[in-house]
Amino acid sequence: MSEIMNIRPESVHAEFGGLYVHAKKVSNPECLLYISGQVGVAKDGRFGRDCKEQLELAWGNVDAILSDSGMSKSNIVEVFVFINGAPRHDVEANKGLYAESVLEYFGENVPVMSALVSAGLWADDLCFEFKLTAAK
Repeated sequence: MSEIMNIRPESVHAEFGGLYVHAKKVSNPECLLYISGQVGVAKDGRFGRDCKEQLELAWGNVDAILSDSGMSKSNIVEVFVFINGAPRHDVEANKGLYAESVLEYFGENVPVMSALVSAGLWADDLCFEFKLTAAK
C-alpha cells in the first residue's frame, strides 16, 4: 500500500499562500495516473462563460477522471497550471481566482504545484489548463 507524505523542510521558505507543498514523497505506489491538460470545457464542448466557471468545469473534469481511475483528489500529488497570459486576459485577477479555487478544491491537502503564465493556450478563450499527476 502506498503512502503519500508531505515534505516541508524547516530550512526552506514557507509555501506562498498555502497553495502548495514543497514536495510529496510517494512510497510503494500501486499506480500512477498522469492526467493531460484539463480545461474549462463542459462535456458538450461548451467553454465556461468566464474564468471562474472554467475553473469549476476543469476541476469537475479532474474529479471525473480520478473517479474513473478509482482515485480522488486526495491522490493528486502534482499540478502544473498554465495561465493564459494573452493580452485579452486579466492575468492578475485570474491568478487570484486560481489561488481561491486551489484552496477550495484541496483544503489543507495541497499538492506540489507549479504555475506558468503563458503567451496563450490552444484556444484563446481558455483561461487555464491543468496537467496533473496522482498516485495510489
